Amino acid sequence: MSYPLCFPCVPVLCAVCVCVCVCVQGLGKTVQSIAMLSYLSGQKGIWGPFLIVAPNSTLHQWQQEVSKFCPQLRVLPYWGAAKERAILRQYWSSKLLYTRDAPFHVLITSYNAVVADERFFARLKFKYLIADEAQALKNSASLRWKVLLNLKCRNRVLLTGTPIQNS
Repeated sequence: MSYPLCFPCVPVLCAVCVCVCVCVQGLGKTVQSIAMLSYLSGQKGIWGPFLIVAPNSTLHQWQQEVSKFCPQLRVLPYWGAAKERAILRQYWSSKLLYTRDAPFHVLITSYNAVVADERFFARLKFKYLIADEAQALKNSASLRWKVLLNLKCRNRVLLTGTPIQNS
């Protein structure tokens, strides 16, 4: 059985403000999202910051895949205890944040960390937010949904391998 690609063309995805990618597991949503970030930085000169929010179980995978397929992008893994995250936030105040010389281009974190540190995330303006396993947002009344919706970001991409229900 063959499946169509979720993203027919990375430049088309880059032109929309909100995109929902629904595909069965294993069809490359992660790699296609990373390809989009590579295109934005390499072809369009958009160096972020990009925010990737994912379940705890996939954070290391995202870090490895971005570093492997897009080594020109600096990754800041943002998880751990509150004290550890406070140390990592020192990289957020750089005036170079939106340039190639930024201390990081991609911030990878969990849904729980975004909710816990909402006031710090609200200080940044992200170029793209990629929400992996977006079914974790549940519905528009959930705290996760409200926090992510209130973040300042130019575009949002929701990735899911599970159909989102209307309930």
